[in-house]
Amino acid sequence: MPQPIRWIDLPEEPVNALVTRRVIHTPAMTIIQLAYKKGGIVPLHHHVHAQVTMVQSGSLRMETTGQSVVVRAGESLDVPSNAPHLAEALEDATVVEVFVPARTDWIRK
Repeated sequence: MPQPIRWIDLPEEPVNALVTRRVIHTPAMTIIQLAYKKGGIVPLHHHVHAQVTMVQSGSLRMETTGQSVVVRAGESLDVPSNAPHLAEALEDATVVEVFVPARTDWIRK
C-alpha cells in the first residue's frame, strides 16, 4: 500500500548558507522543497529539466530568459528546459519545485 511522504521526515540538504532542500525522486520526476532565508540566492544556472516553481510562503525574485518577475505565495512559474534562471528570496520562503525528467544528476551526486 502506498504511504504518504512527509517533507519533515526527509533529510535536509544544504544548497548554500541560506537555502536548504528536501528531495523526492520518482522514476519520472524529481520534487524538491526549498527553504530560503531572506536574501538566499540560487545563482544563475540552467539544466535540461523542465521546472515548475511553486511558492508556498514568502516571495522570490526570479530571473529567467533575461526577465525578472516576483513570484509570491500561491503563485507558480514555469521555467523551460535549458532556460538560464536564478532565484532570490525577498523574504523567508518555502518553495516546491518539480523537475521533469527526474534529476538523475542529483541521484548520482
